Amino acid sequence: MTGLIKHKNNIAQVGSNLKSLALRYRSYPRNIKAFLLNVIFSSLGSGIYEVLISLYLLSIGYSETFVGLFFSIGAISLGLFAIPAGIISDKIGRKTSFIISRIGMIISLFLLITFVNSVVILLSIALFNIFQVFYIVSSAPFIVEVVPMQHRVRVSSIIFFTSFIAMTVGNLLSGTLSSIYGKTFSVSQNSPQAIRFSLYFYIILLIISLISILRIREIPKTKIESVSSFLRLSDLNLKNFSFLKGIIVVLIAATIVNLGASFILPFFPIYFKSRFNISTQYIGLLFSLSNIPLAFASLLNDKIVKRFGMNKSIALCQFLGTPFALLMGFPLGFHITYFAFVMRKIFLNFYGPIWDNFLMGLVRSEDRGKALAFINLSINIFSGIGTAISGYFFKANLYLYPFLIASICTFIAALIYYNYKPDNSSLRFQ
Repeated sequence: MTGLIKHKNNIAQVGSNLKSLALRYRSYPRNIKAFLLNVIFSSLGSGIYEVLISLYLLSIGYSETFVGLFFSIGAISLGLFAIPAGIISDKIGRKTSFIISRIGMIISLFLLITFVNSVVILLSIALFNIFQVFYIVSSAPFIVEVVPMQHRVRVSSIIFFTSFIAMTVGNLLSGTLSSIYGKTFSVSQNSPQAIRFSLYFYIILLIISLISILRIREIPKTKIESVSSFLRLSDLNLKNFSFLKGIIVVLIAATIVNLGASFILPFFPIYFKSRFNISTQYIGLLFSLSNIPLAFASLLNDKIVKRFGMNKSIALCQFLGTPFALLMGFPLGFHITYFAFVMRKIFLNFYGPIWDNFLMGLVRSEDRGKALAFINLSINIFSGIGTAISGYFFKANLYLYPFLIASICTFIAALIYYNYKPDNSSLRFQ
């Protein structure tokens, strides 16, 4: 009976958060409303991109090993540019960083899906991720800077929820747009033309996202006199990175879990298509359905943190997600594989807002961009290596190995988070 009461309380908590999102939107500060609109439109596009980009590369004649190289170069480019982007973001402000990111992503994505030359494609994904990193290292600091401490986890959870609902619609649109194009022009929905048409829609959504960002009122920053003033070598002085000592354990754990994820995440659409012979439209539907429970689960973040604390909450989610990651690698049929896919996605994604706030609480405001930059440097360098290796596994249909590696890495990271005892004095920056 107690379990039923707790279950009802959880449902009530989700309903309360949904009501808060729907009814209190007008009362949100202008910056949060503008940022939410940006999240909605960019996440719609990300949902389309997530499903289609690997299938697009296969459709124009490239192999799984090239897909691995593609994601590898993108990840490494993001990682290498993370520190400069973090330094620049801390100095020029979050709004300017968002604008730079969106404009660069629009141009590079257009090149990526317009030309089929391998050099252009690889150069474009490198540029796309370089510009994307400006957004990545600015988002969490932006939330911390505009939202009072007592509301950050709740606001972050609402933003996360909104993002995944939009990604759900984007996943669904990916196959629908390809299908509409195919029927209109009498070509296969899996053809390069149909998939390219859907990816162009992502560009339109990024443009709308940019317009939303322009409505943000920038938090005043120190005036930058020249380009050289925020790229000077003094910023690379080791004393300016003393905060690394307080986040080194988090950096290691985040790198390990993302290394494991890099072996499987970019290949999910290819995995379902090659192993179960599923159409593009159906893959989009599967991805969209998998986001719905994840989005609702994210609304319970605040309650989970109050019960277990931040690092224990992260560890718990990773422990619970580990067996499902492994289960996907076994030949157990479509329904079991898809169930494992959904459960893994829930447990290993919905703690994202908790992790963001956990990290931001360990560093000072002026170091937050650089902290995220170092995390992204480490994560993406190793993820790039993992993705490149995994391409060979998927080409050879050796599915168990990447899922086994992902499971081991997730379990190790969970142990690190569970046993991590942060210095309480470091949390004064929250």
